[in-house]
Amino acid sequence: MTDGLNYKDIFMPGGLLNRSMEQYEFRSSQLEMAELVDEAFTEEKNLIVEAGTGTGKTLAYLLPAIQLGERVVISTGTKNLQEQLYYKDIPFLKEKLGLKFKSILVKGRNNYICRKRFEEFRLAGEFKNKDDIELFRKIEEWQRITKTGDIAEAKGLPEDITFWKEINARGEVCIGKKCQRFDDCFITNLRRKAMVSDIILVNHHLLFADHNVKLSNYGEVLPEYRFVILDEAHQVESVATNFFGFRVSDYQIRDLLGDCIRALRTSKVKNVLLEKSVTNVEFNNTAFFSHFSHFDERSRIDRMKGNEKLREQYELLNSSLVDLSIAVKSLVKEDDNFDPLYRRTVEIIENLKQIIEVDAPDFVYWCENTMRTTAVSASPLFVNDILRDSFFSAMSSVVLTSATLSVAGNFDFIKYRVGLDAETCKSLPSEFDYESRAVFYAPPDLPLPSEPDFYSRLAERASEILKITDGSAFMLFTNYRGMEECYDIMTESTDYNIFLQGELGKSELIAKFKESKRAVLMATMSFWQGVDVPGEDLKCVIIDKLPFAVPSDPMISGMIEYLDSKGRSAFNEYQLPSAVMLLKQGLGRLIRHKQDYGIAAVMDKRLITKGYRKFFIQSLPPYRRTKSLEELEDYYRAIT
Repeated sequence: MTDGLNYKDIFMPGGLLNRSMEQYEFRSSQLEMAELVDEAFTEEKNLIVEAGTGTGKTLAYLLPAIQLGERVVISTGTKNLQEQLYYKDIPFLKEKLGLKFKSILVKGRNNYICRKRFEEFRLAGEFKNKDDIELFRKIEEWQRITKTGDIAEAKGLPEDITFWKEINARGEVCIGKKCQRFDDCFITNLRRKAMVSDIILVNHHLLFADHNVKLSNYGEVLPEYRFVILDEAHQVESVATNFFGFRVSDYQIRDLLGDCIRALRTSKVKNVLLEKSVTNVEFNNTAFFSHFSHFDERSRIDRMKGNEKLREQYELLNSSLVDLSIAVKSLVKEDDNFDPLYRRTVEIIENLKQIIEVDAPDFVYWCENTMRTTAVSASPLFVNDILRDSFFSAMSSVVLTSATLSVAGNFDFIKYRVGLDAETCKSLPSEFDYESRAVFYAPPDLPLPSEPDFYSRLAERASEILKITDGSAFMLFTNYRGMEECYDIMTESTDYNIFLQGELGKSELIAKFKESKRAVLMATMSFWQGVDVPGEDLKCVIIDKLPFAVPSDPMISGMIEYLDSKGRSAFNEYQLPSAVMLLKQGLGRLIRHKQDYGIAAVMDKRLITKGYRKFFIQSLPPYRRTKSLEELEDYYRAIT
């Protein structure tokens, strides 16, 4: 650890960073952010800091975290940022600035192999095809030499290994200190390293998952900590909603039943009651979830919960699950492997009870159908009180940071939604010269997004914009239907190399886009954030319309109903600020570095005609703006 960092000596021209980096550029906002984070930690208070793209926020919060002298957990929203911190920023600080501290990258437990389960699978596992046998041999060789057990280390393996869930270290199958491999377990080793680390890097999913299991003796990975930095904090609410809700799927129950049968097969015990209970649960599981199979992909089930036939089938499923829990519990004393099976069964019983039997006004009850499974859920409309009372209150200092946290310069929305009482809220401007590097275009003459010919007209106008930049563009959509309609039109009417989300994996798709000339990548929401394509490869971002959430989505319709019932404006309090923050994320793909330039276009004339347009415009960077296609081309030529 260092003893008393002077941030001016580090960040100012001629300082440590300047002497350590060939192309160092002083950024006043980076220095200010470092001082704000240091003050928050020193005075043990909370901080919300919006750091515009190009601020260099990772170094700005890493240095105060290192300086603190106490364990700090840094949580990110994406794997890319997590790896940037661990493999780039932290080694730089250690090597170039000579800082002495211990750090560790912690992933979710299912990324690590379990020695015990691996041996059990090697002796009695079943492969689905011949390719799996060869994959298992590679994993067997790798697990003999790995120091971490992280499957990402193993080279030449596909992302989706069919039997991985049978051998990984997921928490719901862990028997903790009772395990004979506990001392040489990779998770145990991870905990030991985390205990002596100054900086622990996690993601939001792991952070809240670990927090949820702190009260049990199984599954937790992180040691105690009092200081936390939440980067990409605009994702915190959605991640927390998943972890503080309740969810049960037919696949989850089938997975449990399969593990029960395998446990019986590998154990020396015999239990007819367990075998019968598995059969009963299997039958009732299929019958119960068949009630939801005819619904759309995501649908509300609030009113359906009182359906007599559904309740009867729920009672049958619940009764058979209770029988299963009794049968499994009776075997725990004979074989420790039945302990996690008992815990999983009880958890499913309790979650189903919360979903079917409870009617809370601030929860939404819904189902989801995918190719793999049908699931029912109960999700909280608000996680602010939960986060404040169960998480933030246990911290001495919490720092929230992201490039998109404010709405029209105001932080009230993020403070309310996540429940953080922050003494200091600060928006630090980006160091980029948006006015001379980018031009913003919104057409006044296209149909409204609700009109039937909107996407055909959008495709025509987008083709005209692409002529200006000669491709090198992202077209980001709020829905798949619009994306596919534009794709069909533009592949027929233009000669651009158009890539469509879903044709390849995300990373491979971006790589192909970068390699190609006159390329256009069409994608939906998963590409609106966490995607970084700097330089000449991306000179244009076209967004179809203002990203207001679909009112029919279960969570959105539930929020609208709840706020309207309280006499509050769901549009002003929730829909509008959510859309503003998301639009900032989408347009943020364009300018990632100082040398970047291009066109940012939103093809929605409501940005010109509606009174709420000011909330969007005031929240966006200070682009040069135009409504004219001719001016757009002139401005772009002036930039280039």
